[in-house]
Amino acid sequence: MRFETRAFTVLVITLVIGLSMINFLSVLYLRLVLEESLEGEIDRVYRLYTLGSGVHVPDHLRISTNPVPPEGFRVVRYTGKHFIFLREGYLRDKLRNFSVFILMWEALLVMVLIVIFQRVVVRYVRREGEVKDITGILLLALTHRIGNFLSVQKVNLELLGGSPALERLKESVRRLERDYRKTLDFLEDLKEGHGLEPERIDLKEAVEKIVSSMPVREGVRVKLRLSRVYIYANPVYTDILLTSLIENALRYARTKVYIKVCGGTNRPVLVIRNDVRSHTGGSGMGLQIVRFITRRMGAQVRYRIKDHFTAVVRF
Repeated sequence: MRFETRAFTVLVITLVIGLSMINFLSVLYLRLVLEESLEGEIDRVYRLYTLGSGVHVPDHLRISTNPVPPEGFRVVRYTGKHFIFLREGYLRDKLRNFSVFILMWEALLVMVLIVIFQRVVVRYVRREGEVKDITGILLLALTHRIGNFLSVQKVNLELLGGSPALERLKESVRRLERDYRKTLDFLEDLKEGHGLEPERIDLKEAVEKIVSSMPVREGVRVKLRLSRVYIYANPVYTDILLTSLIENALRYARTKVYIKVCGGTNRPVLVIRNDVRSHTGGSGMGLQIVRFITRRMGAQVRYRIKDHFTAVVRF
């Protein structure tokens, strides 16, 4: 079901339930008011009638010593001498006229609200679609240029031959190409509508998959202590979050990286810890990405940098 259809359905249901409750309470209150008003009217008319002032009895009332009610009337009071009759359906007609009046104005109100809502939602959806299309084109153009650049650099590196420095450069290019392919897969999934809704994700399996796909620098030991824990989250956000944290730990670790996944007391917890090499540090963009993603996922992240860098994510 499309967003605008869901929004329209929610609006209609809310209006129907809300207005129905208001109408029900209004009719109950009006019935009580009409009954009290009718009792007062009967008292006034009867007092004037007994005074013999020739008062005109309203059409919906009859006063008589005869206990047999006229046709279409019923007894509502006996004073000990006179019987007072009320036209049948009098209160019902009053309530019906009031209800018809209210329903007419409510129908007009609902129609106006629906038209306004439809215009706002359609405009919003159209604008969001335009932004999404422009963003998609920009990303595709950027990835296309990056792909061409990587292809050229791979050819250049092969022509240069082999040396330790060139091998490290080749490894960096291969890593960049792997990230490039992964980004393309993400874009394809987003174009098809995948990866937008939360899914059940096995944190243990996701961490193991990312660690196994990343090169580990010589002299760095990775220790995993993973419990099988499941979360419901956006798979794209989760992959970027885990990749950013684990890649950051492997890149700046001196000798060891420790990764732990546990259930926690109430929420799943991910702990990533690594000792820090001296004279290292990036621009901090990776951590900014992590903060943004955790906010979007409704998670919490905390960092501690001393002799070790520790990141704790509570999902």
